[in-house]
Amino acid sequence: MACERRSTDVIWLLEKSPTSSFPGNRLPSRGEVLQVFLFHHKIQKEVLFAAAASTTEKVLEVWRRANIPTSDVSWVKKKILKLYEEYGALAKSKSRKTETEEMKRCIFRDSLEDMFDIAHSKAMEAKIPEEDKAFLEAQREDR
Repeated sequence: MACERRSTDVIWLLEKSPTSSFPGNRLPSRGEVLQVFLFHHKIQKEVLFAAAASTTEKVLEVWRRANIPTSDVSWVKKKILKLYEEYGALAKSKSRKTETEEMKRCIFRDSLEDMFDIAHSKAMEAKIPEEDKAFLEAQREDR
């Protein structure tokens, strides 16, 4: 018997399933962060703040491997929760088919491809190797 995917397995607007980790050799996008957050919140049944904390740990781990200074942990959690609030606000009106709602969804969907940038505000001025600075610039420009 073939394994069928339930409609709840796919995240609305992302059109992907929640995942527990980030893909390999690049900094995570907003969409990837939302996928991991929703994995912890919806699949693992963690409360919002616990899911944000779990996601924050994973995001910071990726950034540490890239050797790029990051913002404070509490700021990263707030940014993750803000991303989820944006998603939730759009999900409340997902049955609406107005032009305004469609435009909001399109803008949000496009923003999911952007890098989830948690670099310290003075990361480019910090004493880190030029190779790491170039990597950060390339990640910012690619998206």
